[in-house]
Amino acid sequence: LEAHPRGAHREEAKARLEALRFERAQAAPGPWALETFLERHPEGAHAGEARRLLAARYRAEALARGDVKALEAWLARFPDAAGAAEVRAALADKAVRAAMAAPTYAEIQRLLERIPPGEAHAAATLRARAFEVEAWVLDGRPAEARRRIEETGSPQARAVLEAAYTRARLTWDTLRLDADGLSALAGVEGPLGREAAARLDALRRLRPGARERLRALSEPATGLAPAVVEAGLASTDLRRRWVAVRALGYAARSTAIAPLREALTDRDRWLRFEAVRALRRLGESLPPRVRDVAFTRALARVRARSAGAVLATVEGALLEAAGRRAEARARYEAAAMDAPEQAVVARLRLAEMARDPRQKRIWVNGVLEWIEGDVAGRIEAIDASPDSGPLDGAGLRALAAREALLAEAVRIASAAERALGERSSFLEGARALLARLRRVRRDGEARARALDPTYVAASVDEGAAGREWAERRQLEAVRLLTSGVPPPLREVLAEAARRSPFEAVRAAAGGGRGTTGVAGSSGEGTAPAGGREVRAGEAAPGRGSP
Repeated sequence: LEAHPRGAHREEAKARLEALRFERAQAAPGPWALETFLERHPEGAHAGEARRLLAARYRAEALARGDVKALEAWLARFPDAAGAAEVRAALADKAVRAAMAAPTYAEIQRLLERIPPGEAHAAATLRARAFEVEAWVLDGRPAEARRRIEETGSPQARAVLEAAYTRARLTWDTLRLDADGLSALAGVEGPLGREAAARLDALRRLRPGARERLRALSEPATGLAPAVVEAGLASTDLRRRWVAVRALGYAARSTAIAPLREALTDRDRWLRFEAVRALRRLGESLPPRVRDVAFTRALARVRARSAGAVLATVEGALLEAAGRRAEARARYEAAAMDAPEQAVVARLRLAEMARDPRQKRIWVNGVLEWIEGDVAGRIEAIDASPDSGPLDGAGLRALAAREALLAEAVRIASAAERALGERSSFLEGARALLARLRRVRRDGEARARALDPTYVAASVDEGAAGREWAERRQLEAVRLLTSGVPPPLREVLAEAARRSPFEAVRAAAGGGRGTTGVAGSSGEGTAPAGGREVRAGEAAPGRGSP
């Protein structure tokens, strides 16, 4: 063409040149070669096919990224291209998931505009109404919340709104209890009183619609003397002792440690638990006597229920939490000889405890190899059946447990890599798999909430709520015993504890009637009112009834 710009074969040469350029652009992996081709030949014979390929490549890239802005930009540029319906569906799906995870009513309302009419739109609208109900209750307008619930026709939707109302009432009860304790402490002279007064003032500003109720609570609680540290903790009324301990947990560290340590010897086991939580919140370590009693009893319970590598791992975790690292390492090494799925946590702890970076990497690479195979198999099974519905609770818990183990393994491997100054492609693959696992787990949780409008309704069932509360207390006991241990170990302890639902609470709290709590003193636990014993599965003081 340069040599013969006006030759007889000029048009044929142009067509051949366009075809060659199109072949080259078509073979290139990215979209930029096609963009360049269309700039040179916007009306050429292959322009239509090039635009179709360009739209397909940009669509695949936008769908792979999962970015809302990229999908919207593609739809604005190629509104009538093949695959536009798929992109619109992806945008609607993302809007649904965002709406089901949005933390505010306004954000859900904004996202509703992008969700087409249907079941997902109805579920998101119901969630927005649940937010409205909670806001009305927490702003001191429960009558409006009840009116909205009564106006709802669908039984399933009404159950969801009732659950939101119940949650808000429990939150309000907790707010009242905190205000009660802080107002009592605000009358004490010195740093403790000033701290309580400042926190009470912040609490009043927290909910503008609740100022009138909180103003009524600002007077000192009935029957509590100004020196609430002495009078409250010495009271025979469990509620007054409970309020004092709860308030001390938010007070200045220097003034609260001594009375909280005294509360560890209280005769009520739930109040002892609250004192331990308050000490932890203030950054105070447990006294050796409390830790050793809890450790000895928990170890005895675990030995009665577990065997093999699981028992050795749990024993190692408890020994490590008690500061007996040499014994813990021996138990981990015994567990590490078992099958990978049984020994994964023990190997992780051995990798963490190893001082030599190469030895650390040897342990953790074996862990990564097993976890990656297990996780990849689970993700492939989920990808192979995308229309089978949301993951059930057990499946989501299994994914979350694998995610915690993989995150811990990646953290240890990264530390070894930095110490050795070497890069590992194996570790890069593990990081990518961890990111993918997090996306799959979050998508599963969002889909479960989006496709099941009654997901929240179970919390209004008294039996389900009681079991859920008992499990929370049980896992709290496990966390108490392993507060200095990484999350994967807590997962193993929790799995072992779930075999007998209430035993973990009783182990950490000192057993049943007439046995010691975490502080080791004997006595019966009593309820905050009515003189009943607080048993596992019942609400503790200040929690409200589910």
